[in-house]
Amino acid sequence: MNKLLNEILSLSQKLILKWNTEGVSVKEGEGAVLEVIKEYMNPQNPNVGDMQECIVGLNELLNK
Repeated sequence: MNKLLNEILSLSQKLILKWNTEGVSVKEGEGAVLEVIKEYMNPQNPNVGDMQECIVGLNELLNK
């Protein structure tokens, strides 16, 4: 589970940096990433399936 959490963190950071280079402030990027994570899973009670879906979603956003 820690490996999945680390992957979500890494992808989140990359996505925030990508959006920042496209003109989105870091604060707005962080808020948007948090909303994406909430869309896929409950951050207070994550499960492996939801975390895997979140990783797929973050990857899709990163590759757009």
